Amino acid sequence: MSGCSALIPTDLSRIDLLRNGSPGEHWIASPSGEAPDADALRRRVNESSLWCARQCGNRKLTAILDVDEAACRWVHAPSTAAPVVAAALKNQGEEWATVAPLGGVEPVTSGSADTRDAVVAITMPDAMARLWLDGLDRLGTRVTNVATLWHAAVSAWNNAPAGTLQAIILVDHTKRLVWAWCDGGELVTGGQLRLSTPAKPAEAGPSAARDLAPGAVARLALDWTAWS
Repeated sequence: MSGCSALIPTDLSRIDLLRNGSPGEHWIASPSGEAPDADALRRRVNESSLWCARQCGNRKLTAILDVDEAACRWVHAPSTAAPVVAAALKNQGEEWATVAPLGGVEPVTSGSADTRDAVVAITMPDAMARLWLDGLDRLGTRVTNVATLWHAAVSAWNNAPAGTLQAIILVDHTKRLVWAWCDGGELVTGGQLRLSTPAKPAEAGPSAARDLAPGAVARLALDWTAWS
């Protein structure tokens, strides 16, 4: 991924910069306890956007939203329009007596859903990310693209033609595995799970996925079977 990219988690506790696809500087929020108040969160937004604007300068910026609190789910909806899918998800939660997830709802597919049983949608708390983007805009930093980590992984590593389902697996050093399915460069669905043993930073990458604990393999197989 060329240019300057910023990977941000849901709570904006850290920003990792990538320059032309390679790791660069990082910013870490000041300690504010387990439940920071509104003032602490506001300071976090202001400090992180100012730091990122200074680091990137006049370069175009791609914002990559980490999927630490995101989920892909089936939603029964007559259309893939975001407002329709969000309303359908809310109704679906009421029917099942569950609480609808807070934050944004983004359909993975586009076009009409008339021929599908359901639509795949991403749910993600995005309030902090939106405030951060607003802060960058006020500082004159141009954000040219906003994508989830799943979309970014597909963009970087998809190499299969359309009509071929491909799986992409990322393993990082924080005991986490992130996976995405894609078809011809388009995200189909994605997920994540925690590993029992952290991968060493030097091992993170394509080879690390071959050394997963058996329990992680079973959980990954269960996730994939559920989406098949």
